[in-house]
Amino acid sequence: MDISVLGAGNVGLNLLRILKEKRDVFRSRYRVDINVVSVSDSRTTVFEPNGLDLGEVIEAKASGNLSRAEAKTISFDEIFDIDNEVIVDLMPATQDGVRGRDIYMKAFRKGRHVVTANKAPLALHWAQIMEEAASRGKMIRYEATVAGGVPLFSFRDYCITPSEVISFRGIVSLTVNLVMRMMARGHSFQEAVKYAQSMGVAETDYRDDTSGLDAARKTVILANSLFGLSMSLNDLYYEGIDEGKRYRSSSRMVSTVSVEGGRVRAESRVEELSQEDPLLSLPEESLAYIIETENNGKLMVRSERDGPLETAAAVVNDIVIMAREIC
Repeated sequence: MDISVLGAGNVGLNLLRILKEKRDVFRSRYRVDINVVSVSDSRTTVFEPNGLDLGEVIEAKASGNLSRAEAKTISFDEIFDIDNEVIVDLMPATQDGVRGRDIYMKAFRKGRHVVTANKAPLALHWAQIMEEAASRGKMIRYEATVAGGVPLFSFRDYCITPSEVISFRGIVSLTVNLVMRMMARGHSFQEAVKYAQSMGVAETDYRDDTSGLDAARKTVILANSLFGLSMSLNDLYYEGIDEGKRYRSSSRMVSTVSVEGGRVRAESRVEELSQEDPLLSLPEESLAYIIETENNGKLMVRSERDGPLETAAAVVNDIVIMAREIC
């Protein structure tokens, strides 16, 4: 299966490393061959119809210039004209999600499937994207958009098929919770952000995280996917960090979606967790969720650490699932 990768940041480079190291495993264990034919960053797209040398691409990007890879350079728009079956979106989110939405719509029209880790398009244009994919008979997988490397949608699709999800409650945004935990220890907001950045958790532009927007986007996506809704970000109540507030050690940003009286309630807000709450004891770099299901009981899934490697692994899992379904 030939794929084009959009985005060569930390997640993108980890994805390329995994695909390079595990290619033989995927061939022998799952009978799929995943071939990266193009990689794009913000300036350059490199292309090799028989498959890029991923080690070479990684080295070129590390040197600061993707075009140093021994491959043909093409325009970004040409990714829709080359032979590929899947577009993999690892690009940064935009405020309106339009760029990603338009890429997905064009991909579906051109006969491609999509795997994405980009939250903004799905949080803001869910119904339009899903309707277009369905009308074209194409797939879109988005595991990494919500809880990084913690499996949620694949867990739902393959592990709890006898059940509907009744409620979801989880910590799905790492940066905002780490910043609050540092503020609870007496650090200022800026000191807490700098610590999160030094840990490789917070982006240089951290505002989407600390405003609560990152967690809100994720909440919309999981609500739509798990509960069959067509929410947009504008339909959700969410909170961010109050920079002047002294948070408690029990303060966490929690995403909650539940069915109450036949209606679905979704929100992302700061909660004070009890000592008995399993979400309180999570390590600083951990994400987790608790779901109540119809026939599989109440389940908790968590990670010990979540970062670019774990997110990349979730994207690769989506790619492998897709390869097994279409090959």
